[in-house]
Amino acid sequence: MAGLPKSIIKKYGISKKAWAVYRGAKSRVRKAVKRKAYKPRKSNRSVVRHMAKRRKRSRSRSFLSFTTVFKFLKIGALVAPAAYAWLATSGSPQDKLTQVMARYTGFNMNDGTFNFNSLIAGWGPYLATSLIGVGIQKATGIIRRL
Repeated sequence: MAGLPKSIIKKYGISKKAWAVYRGAKSRVRKAVKRKAYKPRKSNRSVVRHMAKRRKRSRSRSFLSFTTVFKFLKIGALVAPAAYAWLATSGSPQDKLTQVMARYTGFNMNDGTFNFNSLIAGWGPYLATSLIGVGIQKATGIIRRL
């Protein structure tokens, strides 16, 4: 093999590793770790250079993480008004379906009227849960930065 010295061929064979060693690129075999550039830091005596290492955030692998809990809360808040309207309404399934649709559209099919309060009763829990979830995430982000 032209180009590779016999000592490297004897040790590594003819392989990518051998070429990497020959080129002096042992570090290229492993993945490079990204680090921040040197930043001068002022101290009392002189300018000190330091290298800041990035910390890897460890994600909690537990089932009940914040996002998982709020995902289920949002689903529950979206389904709960329909379940309540279905169970609280007595009568035929058509009457129950009319009440469920009135919760989400605000339009009552029996009367042909629009009622904003029933629309709020249907979408209010979902919107409140979504806003609370976003607010908690923003607040924890602000607290973490302090």
